[in-house]
Amino acid sequence: MLSKKAFLEGTRAKFLLVGFLNTIAGFVIFTAFYFVLRNQISYVIILLISQVFAVTFSHSTQRIWVWKSTNSYVPEFVRFSTSYVAIGLVNLVLLRIAVESMMYPVLSSQFAIGTLLTLVNYFVQKHLIFNKE
Repeated sequence: MLSKKAFLEGTRAKFLLVGFLNTIAGFVIFTAFYFVLRNQISYVIILLISQVFAVTFSHSTQRIWVWKSTNSYVPEFVRFSTSYVAIGLVNLVLLRIAVESMMYPVLSSQFAIGTLLTLVNYFVQKHLIFNKE
């Protein structure tokens, strides 16, 4: 059986912990923008704005704490950002379906979708973003 220390030192565990932190941070960023801007702009635009901040935060935490990357920063950040654009589009489609077709609340829908997409991100980041150049 894997010890608690060995588990916490593993890449998957670090990714899950940092992914949880990033999910919470992304949700907090989205929520803050939502409460400030919801009467001025659509939740879809709020999601797009909040993603810029959330992706930058996520790249920093993943690069430093999980993958300990020494790759060239700019190409890595471009790959990371591109993957987040794709995942962000999936997020957007799922959020619109949840809110407009299924009539779920915006905030709980975004939290659930963001949590699920964190799992997808592990495989994308491990194999496409932070692999050794």
